Amino acid sequence: MNKKILITGAAGGIGSPLAASLIGEDLVLVDNLSGGSLQNLHRLRVNLPVHDCDLTNFKEVENLFTVQRPSHVVHLAATTSLPECQSAPGLAIRNNVEATANLLELSRFYDCGFVFASTSAVYESTTSSTFNEHDLVKPHLIYPQTKLMSENLCESFARDYGLDVMILRLFNVVGPYQNFFRQSPPLLNYLVFEYLQGRKPLLHSDGKQSRDYVSVFDVCSAFKLALEKVDQKRPTNIVNICSGTKISVREIDQIVRNTLETNLLPTFNNSNTFWDSYEKLFHGEKGLSSEVVADEVTKESLGDNSNALDVLGLSFSQIEIWLPEMVRIIRDDYFKGAILKA
Repeated sequence: MNKKILITGAAGGIGSPLAASLIGEDLVLVDNLSGGSLQNLHRLRVNLPVHDCDLTNFKEVENLFTVQRPSHVVHLAATTSLPECQSAPGLAIRNNVEATANLLELSRFYDCGFVFASTSAVYESTTSSTFNEHDLVKPHLIYPQTKLMSENLCESFARDYGLDVMILRLFNVVGPYQNFFRQSPPLLNYLVFEYLQGRKPLLHSDGKQSRDYVSVFDVCSAFKLALEKVDQKRPTNIVNICSGTKISVREIDQIVRNTLETNLLPTFNNSNTFWDSYEKLFHGEKGLSSEVVADEVTKESLGDNSNALDVLGLSFSQIEIWLPEMVRIIRDDYFKGAILKA
C-alpha cells in the first residue's frame, strides 16, 4: 500500500529534515508556525503546501483527515520548552496532550499507523545510570508529564482499538534547523550563533554536565524506519532514540570553537539562574524552587539504544563526525543569510 504520511510540526527542527528525507512519498505537512519556520522547508527544497491546523480543535483535525485521508501519522508538534510549559501548564496540556488525543481518535477512525515523538525527559526522576525503556518513569516537570500522558494515550488506543502505534523517546536532538530565536534556544544552535555574532555565550553551571545527544539525521532515519515497522501488527513499542554515549557542555563548546576557529570563550553563570527570564515562575505565594532549576541544568542522561537496533534496525553515527558537520551547516546558512529572525 502506498503511504500518505501526515507530519505535524513539519516546519520545525525535526519535521523539516524528515519531510525532506521523505520526498517521493505522498506527504501532508501540518504546522501552525508557532515554533517552526517555512524557511526550514525552503532551505531543504521542500516545496509543498503547509496546512495551518489547530490540533487542539477536533473539528479542524477532523476536516483535515476527511479531506486528506492519510494512512500514517507522525506526530512531532508540541510545546517543548521546559520553562514555557512550566509557565503555562494549561496551554502545555492542550498543545501536547489534547492535540495528541485528537490525532489518535482520527487515526483510529481512519486506521492510520501512528508514530509519536516522546522525550527522554520522562526519565528525569529515574535513578538508573543508563535509561532503559523498561524503567519506571515518574517525571515531575510539566513538559515531560504531558509527554508521558500522551504516551499513555497512545498505549490506550493501541490496546482498546488495536491502533498500530510506535513511541520514540528522543534524547537531546541536535540539528541545524532548530529555532535560534526562542527564549531558551537549543545549546548547539545558541553557541554557534553567539560566536558568529562575536559574542561570548552565557552558559550555566560549570559545563561539566554531560548528556546523550543524537543527530537529527539519525532521528529522521528512526522515524522512517518506524513508519515501516508500525504496520507489522506488533504490540506498542517504546524505543529510545539516543547515541548511547555522553558528551559534556564544555566538550561541545570546544568542538564549536575549534570548528569556527574562534578565540572567544563562554561565560559561566550560576545554574539556578537559568530560568530567571521566566519571572512568572517565581511569583506568587509559592514560587518555583531554584533547586529545581539547578537540578534540571546539572542533570545527566545516558540512554540504552539496544532497542533501536533490535526493533528498528537503526545504527547511530559517531558524534565526533556529525557534530562538527552540524556546526558547519549552521555557519554556512548564517553567512548565506538563510538564518533570519522571524
